[in-house]
Amino acid sequence: MLLGVHARLGTYTQLVRPDTRGDLAWRISLWGQLLLVFHGFALLGAGAVISVIGDTHVFVHQDLEIHENYGGRISSSRSAAGAAGGARSCDAGWDVVGGGMGVLVTGVVGFRSGSRWLWWSSLIAGVIAYAAAIGVHYAVGYLSVNHLLPAFGGLV
Repeated sequence: MLLGVHARLGTYTQLVRPDTRGDLAWRISLWGQLLLVFHGFALLGAGAVISVIGDTHVFVHQDLEIHENYGGRISSSRSAAGAAGGARSCDAGWDVVGGGMGVLVTGVVGFRSGSRWLWWSSLIAGVIAYAAAIGVHYAVGYLSVNHLLPAFGGLV
């Protein structure tokens, strides 16, 4: 980040885009853009669901099983959730919403030819984020296929 802030950049020259609208590569890239926009909306929806359910209920019933079987690795239990009025904060949902906004904005606004840095950084950040999310599930022993399938789909 320091290199990016303090690096000496050349003068800005505006790129003149060639007319590529009839090109096969352009049409194929539009499908990629559509999938990226769909992925952004899917992350927004998933984050909203995670936040609403996580704030009003024990997030998934397996949380309680993991808590009991792994000596309290998960800090919530049925009695703790009941004592809190059924509410349990789920910050992970808002993280997913933020990531969804980033993917959506990139897909809608940042889509342009020649921005390889944007696409490579999005790919690297996405792989790291999905690997961390999936890895946490494996670390606590929560291996429900139905629960992990959307994360593996997003990774792909």
